[in-house]
Amino acid sequence: MKIGMIAAVNMILAFAALARDMLFAVALGTSAAADAFILAFSVPDIIGNNILAVAAGMASIPLLTEILMKRGTNEFARAAKILITSVMTVSLLIFVSGLIFRHNIIGFAGQGMDQATISLSVKLLGILMPAMLFFPLYSLGGAILNIRNRFLPVSFSPVVFNLLFLAGIFAAMIFVSDPGSMIVYIAVSVTAGTAMMALIVWGGILKYGAIGGSDFGKESTGVKWNEILRRYAGALLPYIIVYIASQGVLIAERILAARLGTGTISGLNYAYRMASLPTWIFIAAIGVVALPSLSRISCRETVAEHERSMMIILSRTIMITVPFAVFIFFMREPLVKLLLGRGAFDADSIRITSGILAGYSLSIIGQGVIFICLRFFLSLRYVLLPAVAIMISSAINISADVILIRTFGYKGLGIGAAIGAFLGGTMLLIILDRKTGNMLKRSILSLGKIVISGLVIVFPAYGALLIWERTISKQTTMFELIFLCVVFLILISIYYAALRLFRANIPDLLKVITKYTGKRREQ
Repeated sequence: MKIGMIAAVNMILAFAALARDMLFAVALGTSAAADAFILAFSVPDIIGNNILAVAAGMASIPLLTEILMKRGTNEFARAAKILITSVMTVSLLIFVSGLIFRHNIIGFAGQGMDQATISLSVKLLGILMPAMLFFPLYSLGGAILNIRNRFLPVSFSPVVFNLLFLAGIFAAMIFVSDPGSMIVYIAVSVTAGTAMMALIVWGGILKYGAIGGSDFGKESTGVKWNEILRRYAGALLPYIIVYIASQGVLIAERILAARLGTGTISGLNYAYRMASLPTWIFIAAIGVVALPSLSRISCRETVAEHERSMMIILSRTIMITVPFAVFIFFMREPLVKLLLGRGAFDADSIRITSGILAGYSLSIIGQGVIFICLRFFLSLRYVLLPAVAIMISSAINISADVILIRTFGYKGLGIGAAIGAFLGGTMLLIILDRKTGNMLKRSILSLGKIVISGLVIVFPAYGALLIWERTISKQTTMFELIFLCVVFLILISIYYAALRLFRANIPDLLKVITKYTGKRREQ
C-alpha cells in the first residue's frame, strides 16, 4: 500500500475527527463538562497511547524487522510474542494503578477547577481507563502489520474510533440534556472505540497471518528471550524518555490551563487538534511507511542510500508543512469560527481557541521535523542524544508557558508550544547533520528555497485576513466556507509556483518508499 493511499485514509480520518470535534463543540463547547472529559481522557491518551503504546510500537519495528529479515518467520513470531507479553504486563500494572489512584491523579492535574468538575472527571477516568490496555494492543499489532507492509487496518481503525466517538455524541444529544450525563455517554463510546481499534488490527493480523501462523509461540533454539528484551529495552527506554518529555509538555499545558479559568482546557484541546491536522493527514502517512522502509534500507543498503532517503523524506515534510503553517496562522479565527462556532461554542470559545491556535500553528513545521527525525534515528537505533534534545526543548517549552501566561494569558500556551517545537526541531536537525556527515549542510540551498517559497505566501495570506475582517466575516457561513477554500487554493498555487520559480528540488518521494514496500513481500 502506497503513501498516497494511506494519506487518503488519513484524510477520511481527519474529516471524521473534525466532524467529531465540531459536534463535541456544538454539544458542550468550552463548558466545565468538556474540561472534565478532556482532563480525564488525557490520562489514558497521554500515558497509555502517546507514551507507552506509541513508544512500544515504534521501538519494536527496527528490532522485529531485523529479526524477520535475518532469522526468519519463526524467530519473528517468537520475538513478537515476547514483546507483546512484556508490554501488556506493564500496561496492566499501569491500568490497575490508575484505577486505584484516579482521585489523586485528577486532584493534582485539575488544580484550579471546582470540586464538581473534579468529581465528574474522576468518574470519567474510571470509565476511560480500559483504553490504557487497548492502546498498546493496537500499537503493537499495528507495528507487526506495518513490518509486513499491511497498512490498511492500522490506518483505518482510527476512523472507526472516531465514528464510534461521533455516535456517542449523537446518542448523548438525543437521549439526555444534562452536560454531566452527556459526557458519560461520550466516555463510554470512546472506550468502545479504543477496543474496536485493537480488534480491527488483530483481526488483520489473523487474516494476513502477519505473525507467523502455527509457528507462533513455539520454542526455538535461536534468538533468546533475554536477548530480545535487552535489545528492545535499549531502544525502548530512550524512546519512552522522548515521549515522556514531549507528552510532559501536554500535561503541563493542561495543568496550567486548568488554572486559567473554565473553558481554557477545552480551547487548548481544540487548538492543538486543529494544528495537528496536517501532521495527521500527510506527515503521519509518510511516517507510517518511512520507519519500516528506513529500517529495511539500513539493513540492506549502504549508509549513503539510507541518508539520501532520509533527506528526501525530510525535505518533503518541510515542503508540506510550510503552507499549512502560514494558512492556519493567518486564517485561525475564520477557521475556528467556521468549523466550531455554533451551539455551545460561543464567541468566548472562539476567542480562546483562536488565541491559542496562533502559537500552535507556528509549531507545525517543527513538529513535522521532530516526527520524521525521530523515526530516522530510531531506524538506526540512535536515540539517546535525540532524547536529550527533546528533553531540553520540552523543559524550555514548559518554562516558556509558565512565563508567557503571566503576560499573554492563555495565548502564552500557544507561543510556548511554538518555541518548544522550533528548538526541538532545530536541535534534531543539528544532530541529523552530524550523524549524516554534514548532509544537511549540503542540502541547505534546497531547504532554503522551500522556506523562501513559504515567505512568498505570507503577504497574500495577510491580505486575505484583512479582506475577511472587513467584509467576509459579516457574510453567511457558506460564503465564508467558499472564501476560505479559495484562499487556500490561491496560496497553494502561489507556493507551488514559487517552488518552481526557485527551482526547488521536488523528487518523487513515492519511488523512495515503494522501492522497499508494496512490491516486496517478506517470505
